[in-house]
Amino acid sequence: MKGIFILFIVLISIGSLLVYARNHPVGISAHNGPIYTDAVLGFANITSLGAYNSSFNQAPYGASLQLNVVDKVVTPTNTYYLWFQDVAYFLTNNDTMNFGDNIWNFTLPYANVSNVIGEGEISVYNTSYHQTYYAAGWYISKYYFPFAFYLLINETYNNSGVEVDFAYMHS
Repeated sequence: MKGIFILFIVLISIGSLLVYARNHPVGISAHNGPIYTDAVLGFANITSLGAYNSSFNQAPYGASLQLNVVDKVVTPTNTYYLWFQDVAYFLTNNDTMNFGDNIWNFTLPYANVSNVIGEGEISVYNTSYHQTYYAAGWYISKYYFPFAFYLLINETYNNSGVEVDFAYMHS
């Protein structure tokens, strides 16, 4: 099996991060692809976490850390782009978190997601680009610092199409 291990190490002044990141997402990405692999693994070790955004109507103490993968699927008749998200969601005011999975059809504006088998459900989410997506969320648990976890996205191809497995492991 081909594989890539992605280790996120961020050493940055919190003061400069707060000025730069106010009301904006912050992340690390690799755009030097394409990268050919069957799996992507992310690791995080969090020693402190706080979030607050009063302009956000839901969960103002919410934060997330995401492992995102765009997969190009070529069939005899079409080419599809699927966007996989493996997400750790945090509520920093009560030190709780949960994991979730998302699958978006990134092929064309308003492309649908269909024929998904799993624990989640297909939902309508109207934006300027996406209409439907598949999502599954898992139980809420308490976290304690330091808090380390892995996020894994693995894919295999079979006669039915693409099988995507999401996995989590935390301390």
